[in-house]
Amino acid sequence: MKRLLLTLVVIEMGLFAGNKLLTPRPPIYGIPAKTLPRKKLIIRGYFVYPHFVRKYNPRSGMMEKLPPGTSLSVESFVLKLRYGITSRLTAIANFPFVSKKFSSPSFAKSSSGIGDSIGALIFKLHHDRKNRFITSVLLWSKWPTARTKNLSSDEIPLGTGSYDYGIALLPEKEFGKWDLRWCFFYKIKGKNYQGKDQPNQIILSWSTAYNLSYRFIPEVSLVYTKEFPGAGEPAFYSVKMVAGGQFRIKRTFLVQAAALANLKARLPFADDFTLWLGFYSLF
Repeated sequence: MKRLLLTLVVIEMGLFAGNKLLTPRPPIYGIPAKTLPRKKLIIRGYFVYPHFVRKYNPRSGMMEKLPPGTSLSVESFVLKLRYGITSRLTAIANFPFVSKKFSSPSFAKSSSGIGDSIGALIFKLHHDRKNRFITSVLLWSKWPTARTKNLSSDEIPLGTGSYDYGIALLPEKEFGKWDLRWCFFYKIKGKNYQGKDQPNQIILSWSTAYNLSYRFIPEVSLVYTKEFPGAGEPAFYSVKMVAGGQFRIKRTFLVQAAALANLKARLPFADDFTLWLGFYSLF
């Protein structure tokens, strides 16, 4: 009986001590505070399908519906890699492929290709194993790998053209089958491809996930984003809810799906919902 109980505890921790095989409970949205064991690799990919229906009118200062015959789509596939350098330090790299299309009654533009790439490091500051509480810090950077120059008249820039940097604090707490995650993220943005300063940005998020069973894990997040523009510029912001779940196909392979809804927003273009489909694999 004692051996059985010990085995169940080890499984719950996600670690078979003899083979060191992890059983992950990854988040759908956001950045986990947990770092990877040394030499472990995560390969993750997801498709994003936003549905834009509104745009900001600078004359009225209000969000308005897109005019008849006008549409915007920004579909993307993102490949995410995460690698454990040490047990406390994890490296992250994101490589997006983007397809943008804009059309109106008078003209149409489109582009597709590599978007702006992301490189980051997560460092675990504190781990209270008894109370299952982790605090990590994220050092984040964005690189202008997308094509933004020498475009033809019918093409759209695929990125901002800027080098951006950021830092985030990531507390995370587990309560048996469910967990809570917070994120306090500040981004410093550079000049875009037009040479214009971009406003810095803050992102605050709260997420919770629950192991309904070994196979199925539902999750909900609330995300607040706000920009800090210069004098005379509009202050864009959004409040989103992310609801989704993931299904475990194998011990270290999961498929994930979510819907992102704008509860309130003032953005250059705003979607009423975004569909998100992805996969997660640990090696």
